[in-house]
Amino acid sequence: MKRLREEKGNALLLVLLVTVVVSTIGLAVVSSTIGGAKRTTVRVADVDVTYEAVKAIDSYSARLSQSLREDPNLSIDSLTLSEELDPSFDMLLEGLTNTIENDLLMDPLIEAVETVDVTEDRYNIDSKTTLTRVLQVSITAEEADRGSVSRTATKELIVSPLPSFLKYALGSEKGTLSLHGSPHFQGDLFANSLSIQEQAEYETASGTKLSKATPMPSLSGDLYVGTPGSYEGWDFDPTELAGLLTEENFYKGKVPLLKNDSQYQSIDFDSAYAENRAAADEKTAVPKPFDSSTLTNEAKSVVESSNILYESKLVGGILKSVLRPLSAYADSAPLVKNINYIGDAVLRPTGELIQNLRVKGALTIFVDEDITLENIYVSSGVLKIVQTGGTLQLKGNIVSDQGIQLENEQGIFTSEAAVLYDEVAIDIQNDGDMILGETYSRGDVIVTNGSGSLVAAEAFQSGTDSVSESSDIVLTNNTGEMDILTAARAGENLIVSNNGLLSMEAPKEGANTFFAAENVNISSTGELSIKNHLEAEGSITLDLTKKASIEGLLLSNDNINLYAKESTDNDLYLDGSLFSEGDVTIQGDDEAGNDEENDTLSIDGTMYAKGKTNISNLSIRGWQDGQLVSLSKESLLITRINEFQNFGDSDEPDGGPYVPQSEDVIQPLKGFFYTDKDVVTDGSPPAADLYGVGSLFFVEGGLFAKGDFLINAVRGETDGFDIKSAIPTKGSQEDHFSRFIVNYDRTILLGQLDYLPKVEHLSLYSDQLIVE
Repeated sequence: MKRLREEKGNALLLVLLVTVVVSTIGLAVVSSTIGGAKRTTVRVADVDVTYEAVKAIDSYSARLSQSLREDPNLSIDSLTLSEELDPSFDMLLEGLTNTIENDLLMDPLIEAVETVDVTEDRYNIDSKTTLTRVLQVSITAEEADRGSVSRTATKELIVSPLPSFLKYALGSEKGTLSLHGSPHFQGDLFANSLSIQEQAEYETASGTKLSKATPMPSLSGDLYVGTPGSYEGWDFDPTELAGLLTEENFYKGKVPLLKNDSQYQSIDFDSAYAENRAAADEKTAVPKPFDSSTLTNEAKSVVESSNILYESKLVGGILKSVLRPLSAYADSAPLVKNINYIGDAVLRPTGELIQNLRVKGALTIFVDEDITLENIYVSSGVLKIVQTGGTLQLKGNIVSDQGIQLENEQGIFTSEAAVLYDEVAIDIQNDGDMILGETYSRGDVIVTNGSGSLVAAEAFQSGTDSVSESSDIVLTNNTGEMDILTAARAGENLIVSNNGLLSMEAPKEGANTFFAAENVNISSTGELSIKNHLEAEGSITLDLTKKASIEGLLLSNDNINLYAKESTDNDLYLDGSLFSEGDVTIQGDDEAGNDEENDTLSIDGTMYAKGKTNISNLSIRGWQDGQLVSLSKESLLITRINEFQNFGDSDEPDGGPYVPQSEDVIQPLKGFFYTDKDVVTDGSPPAADLYGVGSLFFVEGGLFAKGDFLINAVRGETDGFDIKSAIPTKGSQEDHFSRFIVNYDRTILLGQLDYLPKVEHLSLYSDQLIVE
């Protein structure tokens, strides 16, 4: 028992235990220190090789961009000397990229450089028809002496012939870009002069100008400036912009980076318009004026009646042999042929053929059974044919000099094998089934289809030879179906009104254009389809309701007005480009009272206006994934877009993005809009002055001005239709989407739109960088 309580030797055990614990902790500390050092070494190597890979891909981009600007063999003019692209382009580009790759591989830290052309395989772009190329560049950097760490940087580079304004969400080339209030831009901005203020200005219905305090503007992108000294007769100081890039000037203190766009290229609007209008003119073929000298009105030379049987008749109590009236002759003769007649006549033929009839006087023919009328000439009177039944065929020449009137009340009418010509007017009315052949008039051509079916299959012209008092083509389709399958030429105006089903489809070959020497006016509340081209020496006005499609060019030497009403989804679309020597107006229905704007128009094409561009009261969408590029020489005005409407959910997600990701209520205004109006000093309006206060601008594309660009915007929802009381307070605007959003659409860089302005050299656009 005594030995069990003995404490000798305990100190030694305690010392040994403490030694083991301290040694273990020490070894762990040493191991952790060594591991940390190794990890630090790996992290340093990782940062180094990532930096080298990114630096190399930036160097690759800079070298390629510089060569595209400076190599004369790669200038756009040299690559487009003929209608077909220079087939050596891809070889020149490949040679250039190979040289850059080899130079980069001289750096011992660069392990591999690979360039792959993904233009056709990934983006389905036809390389034979465009200079656009998409190159996937991958560069691997490796630092073997630090643990064989390697990183690969990959970026898509887009080689493009597009003008520079198409790569920005918003921009002003030479003027001041003024951001008043709180607009938002998802994409890059271009400005050589910038103004920012927290007050958004607006105007009431009575014209009173007011302002409202708002948060500051927001930009999810970078701010680019041009290169000083590169603008003729004008310069700027980029350091002035740097002073504005402070946290207090931007929404939630998110300040964009200031970068230089050394590739920026201005456009020459006048040259672009002239060149592209000439190219468009080459695609249109206007019907040649009809030469009436090829037709002789044989009735004019009739001096006496002939080939009509005589009959015995008491005249003054004396029985005489007199010429029978033509009407009596035709009523009983099985065949009326080779007749010359002087005097008015009304025929109700019972036979099946009237051939080679020449009448100096008025001629009316009533048809209710099957009959053929061939070579009918009338002079000094009106030719009128009224059909109430049966099948009527017109053949040969149907000619008059005082007017032709054709009325098909019921039956089948065809003039496919005939040429109709009159020196005054041709008036056609149909409620049955009608097929029209060649139709010419020195005066008006008036065609009215009631509830029937009418097809115009051959040439259609008014105002032939010389202009009479009136020489319009007037087409009216009430509730029936009308198909115009031929080009048309109006000596003055082309006037179309449709309430039924109307198709105007000019042939693709030969004459392919509906042309008016003065104005084109088309209105439709039914279903309308126009294919190939419309051209007018005067204005073109299209007033379209509900459902209409236009495929082809619109060319006007005056204004173009396009009104879209009561249209949803893709009911109304324009697939083609537009050229106007005057203003272009695109407008939806002006809703009365407090009704919300709800009209839409889908467009795929390029639009030029040598005057102003005015867009209001509607939403523009891209037709079949295409988009609109609008260019105007004078000012750009876009108003009353989604007026007093709100996003389905106006709350911004924490941290952004500040663009609705899913939106069912508000559809974006899809397109790129450019105005060439220069800086003004006379107090006149700026190139563009747009408001997202009562209106809700949600642009998917971009906005750009050569001169001053002013934007006023608030955030949040409007409440009611009185603008002064509808705008939320500054505090309640925070964390809500702006009412002026431009969401840049990069697909424009990969598009193949026709008639865009030509620039001198190809540009290089960079896509997202990925490091693996």
